[in-house]
Amino acid sequence: MPPPVYAAAPPQPQREIRIPIESLPSLVRVLVVCLCALGIVAALLVPWVHMEMRVGTEDEEASYDGKLQRMDEPSEEDGVPDNLGTTLSEAGYGDVSSYYTRGVAITGFILLLIVLGAAMFLRSVDVLPPRPARAVQVALLGTALLPATMAVVAGMRFVGGFGIAFDSLFNALGAKVDVSAYGGMAVAVIGLFIIVLLLLELLKELGAARAISAPGRPSLTGPFAQRAVLAIAVLAIAGIVAVPVTPWARYVPEESEDMKPFFQDEGLISGRADVSGTGQDEAHAMDKDIRHASACFWLALVFSVVAMMAVALDGLGAPRAAVTGVKLAGSMGFLFPLLGLMALVGFMGALKDLEIVLASGDMQFMAYAPLIIAFVLLMAALVYLAVVTRGLWGGRKAKFSAAAAGQPAAPVPGAPPVGWPVVEGPFQGGSGVGGTDETRRG
Repeated sequence: MPPPVYAAAPPQPQREIRIPIESLPSLVRVLVVCLCALGIVAALLVPWVHMEMRVGTEDEEASYDGKLQRMDEPSEEDGVPDNLGTTLSEAGYGDVSSYYTRGVAITGFILLLIVLGAAMFLRSVDVLPPRPARAVQVALLGTALLPATMAVVAGMRFVGGFGIAFDSLFNALGAKVDVSAYGGMAVAVIGLFIIVLLLLELLKELGAARAISAPGRPSLTGPFAQRAVLAIAVLAIAGIVAVPVTPWARYVPEESEDMKPFFQDEGLISGRADVSGTGQDEAHAMDKDIRHASACFWLALVFSVVAMMAVALDGLGAPRAAVTGVKLAGSMGFLFPLLGLMALVGFMGALKDLEIVLASGDMQFMAYAPLIIAFVLLMAALVYLAVVTRGLWGGRKAKFSAAAAGQPAAPVPGAPPVGWPVVEGPFQGGSGVGGTDETRRG
């Protein structure tokens, strides 16, 4: 009797890793990644400083990289300096190479790629519940504003230093020199474009977060608190950028001196503070006040990111205690523009002291842009503080009023209506209330 024939088992279906099309990175994030790569290439290859000067009867040109070293090699000595950092140090401005450097821009672009890559990876792998995933996206995009601003600051240092301050200094001394900061301007423009794209992505994520618990509300404009937070972030970035590009002082010599007025940027003041001589203490105080003002703008930006997280958590229906704590932390950002204004006032006093010590010419305050931005930023931060305080006090008052009347308290904004099933999870409602894939990814 022949042995029985058994049918072969059907082959097991091979598992394929598929990423839904809605989980793919948006075109805006892909564009930001491409711009980061372009910024790194520009920082390494584009001439950061271009100089045209008259040497004897000949017009000479020279280009310098982000390390202030000459990029072209002339066949014979033409009188143009080979290293601008060394030349400026010999002129009495300390080691300015640590201030005017492309390393800050490259570091900013690399950090931005890391943060943005993490955001794109977490969206693609889909390992977090819907509401925590939205909160993480807002946190990463807000954090990405910091390295993007670093790149802009690096470019603006060259624009404010070589494009404005050093150019006016050479002309004041009667030298026929024209200095331009092409590379610094290119890197700064790329960084500013990236910041605009990141703010658009933040608007989209904040609108999608709010749509989970309040689908009927507009997604881009958002509540008043959201607009105030975005205004604070924009003003803080404007203040950070204005510090290096703004001429902080203008020296007007006496009529008897054979020179013209010239500007002093942050780099010139910092270099002068590192060199011993008349007015060193006053220049050191001025440099310290500028650094304090810049640090206050940076801290205001950090706390605006914290306030963005409060807006996102409120829209996602996070526990009220967590939302309240983050809101209060973010609202404390009004302290930093206030301290920045105090630093600017201190700079004015140190500038006047330097004028007295020099006893020749006038030192004029020129940093009106950071001063105005700090004042407007303070007003915006106080408005946000008032909105947060009113919301917290209003919710508490309504709760006590309802308890006194023996009625149920009013529903918390962002919480599911009474009678809805509540699924346990990291946030209230987990993924069972408004937590579908469609609302999660927007």
